[in-house]
Amino acid sequence: MFQSLFRSVAVSAMAYFVVSVVGLLLVPLLIAEYGLAGFGQITLARLFLPTGALAVLDLGVGETATQAVAGARVDGNWRRCARMLTVSLGAAVLVGAIAGAGLVTCAPFVPRWASVAQDAAGLSRVLVLTGVLLPLIFASLVLEAVAKGFENYFAQRAIEVVAALTYAGLALGAIWKDLGLVWVCYALLASLVLRAVLAGATALRLLKPIGVRPAGPEAADRSEFAARSRVMAVSKLLGACQTQLAPFLIAFLLGPAALGTFDALTRLPRLAKAVLGLLNSTILPAAARLDNADDVANMRRLGELGMLLLALVSMPPLVGSMAFSEPLL
Repeated sequence: MFQSLFRSVAVSAMAYFVVSVVGLLLVPLLIAEYGLAGFGQITLARLFLPTGALAVLDLGVGETATQAVAGARVDGNWRRCARMLTVSLGAAVLVGAIAGAGLVTCAPFVPRWASVAQDAAGLSRVLVLTGVLLPLIFASLVLEAVAKGFENYFAQRAIEVVAALTYAGLALGAIWKDLGLVWVCYALLASLVLRAVLAGATALRLLKPIGVRPAGPEAADRSEFAARSRVMAVSKLLGACQTQLAPFLIAFLLGPAALGTFDALTRLPRLAKAVLGLLNSTILPAAARLDNADDVANMRRLGELGMLLLALVSMPPLVGSMAFSEPLL
């Protein structure tokens, strides 16, 4: 199991390296083309996604789905897994629909609230389209969690890399064709739709041979999901406040140029934090399987291994950022 875990971490690290480098290289190109204010508008559009300020509405549906699949691989109770996946997917779509309706309603006013002067109408159209797509984007959290529960990290990371390269290619095309900055936002949304479609296809490929189909949740399943969601909601709220409150306030108090500056300066520290999140998401399925099997000895070994991996994964970007901080900035 631990050899598989090391392979998973290695695959995840390589994929995240590609995704991160693509994102870092794209930032100066976007700033050169659209200025700090334009780059701030692109960043503002990203805030209204589950990876941004809307992370407070996540409820931990992805983590619940991951644990359901990982647990079923141990005890063979795929019927229960199907019920948990159904309730997780339903909750994700419902939350996405409610958030999307709110965003569509507020879309005409957000540019004015954020003092957007450059193509405010275009930003409103982007937010409307984002609101329409939010149910699918929230659902993709559960769909991707299926591959994570199977510990099929090659498929999961391949999806992330393809989506990142798609966004980068479309964004570079928009720059090359001298299109407006809203087309960069459309490129991001297109990559997220592609990511959701690929995640759905992967989930079907993994679940179909086992015979897992949507199933109505029982009272015990709903109670377990509610209990997990309460715990995860608090965690997501604290995490979102820590990472997303500052850019949200900067956007609406100081404007897009300030937000663009803030995003550019904090890109590397956020990368280091995301690397640690990558380690957590990689180890979670293995921990869930050991917990279901009541394997105390290997749980202890996993804890020790986790501390070692924490240093191995986090130190290179942190030390590199310190050593090359001035030329990077």
